[in-house]
Amino acid sequence: MGVGWAVALGDWLESAAPLGAILGFALGGALMLPVALCYAELATALPTAGGEVVYLAAVFGLDAAFMVGWFVVLMAVAITSFEGISLAWFLGQMIPGIDGAVAYRLLGKDIHSGALLIGAVFTGLITLVNLFGAHAAGRFQEIFTYVKGLAILAFVAAAIALGSLDNLSPPLTPIKAAPAIYGVLWIASTASLWFAGFQVVPQAIEERRGDTSVRTVARMTVLALVLGVVFYCAVVLASTLAVPWHSIVAAPLPAALAIHAVVRNDLLARLVLGAVVLGILATWNSAFLWSSRLLLALGRQGMLPEAFGRIGRLHSPVAAVVLVGSLGFLGICLGRGALVPIINMASISLTFSYAFACWAVLRLRRTLPGLERPFRVPGGTFTMRLAIVTTTAMGGISLFQPLVRDRRVPLEWLLLLGWTGLGLALLFIARQRRRVTGVL
Repeated sequence: MGVGWAVALGDWLESAAPLGAILGFALGGALMLPVALCYAELATALPTAGGEVVYLAAVFGLDAAFMVGWFVVLMAVAITSFEGISLAWFLGQMIPGIDGAVAYRLLGKDIHSGALLIGAVFTGLITLVNLFGAHAAGRFQEIFTYVKGLAILAFVAAAIALGSLDNLSPPLTPIKAAPAIYGVLWIASTASLWFAGFQVVPQAIEERRGDTSVRTVARMTVLALVLGVVFYCAVVLASTLAVPWHSIVAAPLPAALAIHAVVRNDLLARLVLGAVVLGILATWNSAFLWSSRLLLALGRQGMLPEAFGRIGRLHSPVAAVVLVGSLGFLGICLGRGALVPIINMASISLTFSYAFACWAVLRLRRTLPGLERPFRVPGGTFTMRLAIVTTTAMGGISLFQPLVRDRRVPLEWLLLLGWTGLGLALLFIARQRRRVTGVL
């Protein structure tokens, strides 16, 4: 249950109109279901922290595991930056003047001192929580998720009860000149990012309670995706029932307009928006846990300095947690002008990692047919092949859509190129170290 809708709702409606946005998320969910099933099988077959890194190392070797894991780390860290920028934006709309003076201008947007301070304070808070291990991060996650869930359920219920179908008109005629189908496909292709979270569940599989089976972890992995689809469709419908959707597109903060229209009480509206803020923190914390555990797995595989593979006295990977916090704050310093490139860069990295993970479960079925699998993908190899094809297509759309948007070399391409260069350099160093130690 992410909070990207609170920031990106206007873009979805502008591109696809209300019905098109809902169709985009439904289509994206249908495309992502085989992927979640593949992850569920991998989690039970290889119940170790590290997710894609562990899975691909076991199937394709360390080099492939590193490159895919490296880009998933980029994706997860990008999400922490996205949430930090979104949090400052939200608080700036809720509390006038909190932004402070303009510190500098970057990517066509002003970056305010107050926004930087908010990013620094909450980056420090979430870094501290994660230093105390998965149990502390999990408790933090539970509390904020329950508050966010209750508030948004109340908003959806009130909007459906009090809203008007007239506000949906025209339901399939977007503001942009392009047909709605382009907006539907764009939303579906980026659904991998909005539904990201189901694969975070297996990341803490080693730290689950003693009475929790790996099969339960697999079921929760799939359930997280299903609930995500229902959630995004519901908030789009509720928001556009609450107020004419064209006015949402023009609003500085789309979610605030919709919530005020339903609640009709400034204090209650602020309470609901406060719950959304907690939701931003919950998503931020989830991505933080994800990226730090991936770095832990890369360290254990010898692809990063040894410090990243060690668990500290607080039962957390200290070096990984500190690095994620530092990189996330650097992303926050890029400001709101980087939001769309961050979304696209994360989506590109994520969808191609999905394709490799689904390929891994297919190959593992062939190479180790006798491996214990408490959960097995329904439909077998057909479902796995379908997942590989759909995620590859989604990744291709996400990769080339920025070029159509900008008509020049997009910022996300430059960032991905830089990250690739750094990854290749680290991979070369790791391979040289493995040759010296005799570990191939």
